[in-house]
Amino acid sequence: MKIIVLAAGEGSRLRPYTNNKPKCMVSIFGKPILGYQLEIFKNFGINDITVIGGYRCTSIKYTNINIIENSKYKETNMVYSLMCARKLFDGKNDIIITYGDISYEERIFESILNSHFDFSLTIDNNWKKLWKLRMSNPLEDAETLKILDGKIV
Repeated sequence: MKIIVLAAGEGSRLRPYTNNKPKCMVSIFGKPILGYQLEIFKNFGINDITVIGGYRCTSIKYTNINIIENSKYKETNMVYSLMCARKLFDGKNDIIITYGDISYEERIFESILNSHFDFSLTIDNNWKKLWKLRMSNPLEDAETLKILDGKIV
């Protein structure tokens, strides 16, 4: 099992918290968001972790993780960041891909680990309520998908 954490973004909406560090290193209750994720991965015995950094990625200082830099983070997106780690897609290991700027409960991560499908993702069905707190038109910025008959279309 491998983990890829996409963490290249600048986090300009979180200024001043991201003036000197990437979003994944912003602290919540005294610990960086990435720190919470790494703790969950460790609790499940997953140690093959790669973080794709970009903005101020040298401030991501954790032992036992691999860091790949997306030096083009300003002009690219998360798909490009993911492709910076394409050598990890060897077909030999399962891979979990997560964003470095989100926090989630251990039970959410466990549900992915327990999935019997080849491809799984988690969805917050109440996402719109939270996004409306951020902006008047959540669909302008939210990542979306469509589900039809239990399948992503």
